[in-house]
Amino acid sequence: MSHVGQKDYYRVIRDCLAGCDFVLYEPISLTGRYKRRPPMGEEIEDIEDIDINEAIVFAILAYYIRLEEVFGFCGSPELTLEGKVFKEFYKRENWIHADLLPDVDSEDSFEYSPSEALRKHISRLPKARRLEIFYFFASRVMRMEERTFTKRDFAWDLTALDSQKDLFKILVGSTLQKKRDRKCFEVFDSVVEQHNPGIVGIKFGVAHMPYQRRLLETRGYKLVGSKKVCCVRL
Repeated sequence: MSHVGQKDYYRVIRDCLAGCDFVLYEPISLTGRYKRRPPMGEEIEDIEDIDINEAIVFAILAYYIRLEEVFGFCGSPELTLEGKVFKEFYKRENWIHADLLPDVDSEDSFEYSPSEALRKHISRLPKARRLEIFYFFASRVMRMEERTFTKRDFAWDLTALDSQKDLFKILVGSTLQKKRDRKCFEVFDSVVEQHNPGIVGIKFGVAHMPYQRRLLETRGYKLVGSKKVCCVRL
């Protein structure tokens, strides 16, 4: 998920990573990650013709892809300052793109296929709750199509998604691909093996953290402290 924030928000993150020998980071663009583009706008308006679980999958993927297209996260400082603040850091030799270290397969070598895991999690919810989730995402996709969806709406969505535990669990467990996290940690293992760094920083979106923490624990690492930082820029 792309992030929104003010300069102080990213300064805190940057300062946390300042003492690291290496920093493993993820790209923030969604573009090109999905083999099949989900239906947009009117294509997902009528759920009578398709399975409700499939409709929710389409609506969720459409929501995040349309966010990328409407707001242009990577190139628009009007919505996000992340790319601007970290631009020079990404050029440093000790800041390593999680998908692109030599001798580790790139993201193009495996398929992003969140649909099955997403449907599995969704199917466990009561039907009434599934309909609520569908209309939550589908209504916003329609507003994006109509160009009435604002930055304030997106800020409200961030708060709403974070506060709905069942929905947040679905997004964390399915849309953000455990397979990709495992692949990224091959990069982590390669960095540790080649350079034996004292401290390695990991810069990923918060939704990656629960599973990535498990991956770290299996490697013998222990959590000694954590900090949650959030600042929405309207």
